Amino acid sequence: MKVFNEEKTRQLEANEINLKDGYLRPDKMVVAHHDATEAIPEQGHYETVAEYPNGGKDIKWIVDVPGVDAKDAYDEYEEIQVYVLYTAEEKQRLYENKVDSLIRSKYTLSQELAILRQQESKSDEYKAYFDFCEQCKINARKEIYGDEI
Repeated sequence: MKVFNEEKTRQLEANEINLKDGYLRPDKMVVAHHDATEAIPEQGHYETVAEYPNGGKDIKWIVDVPGVDAKDAYDEYEEIQVYVLYTAEEKQRLYENKVDSLIRSKYTLSQELAILRQQESKSDEYKAYFDFCEQCKINARKEIYGDEI
């Protein structure tokens, strides 16, 4: 499937698309416009196929010009994808969601709240939790921002 820039003015090459910096959105693009056509009635004539002694005839309609039905104007579309760069806010939201996901891989929300409530009485457990969270933030930053920050 073809991928275009946000303005749909240029088709992008694979090396121009970085899914860490943006995302692909399905879209469509007009590839042809078809004007309306007026109806054209069928034109033809009758030919005698057989004649009988009592004066009867078998006749057949012969089409000289086939009829054409009227059609409304329409546009023909092609399915494409548009490469959209993340805004700073979207990128920050991705980062925060990634940090949360990484923390949840080890601690449930209730476990995390229990550790925070007891941080003074269970300082070793809190320090391990805190260090893990900091590492999650570093890993998320590398994944989402790469070398940007």
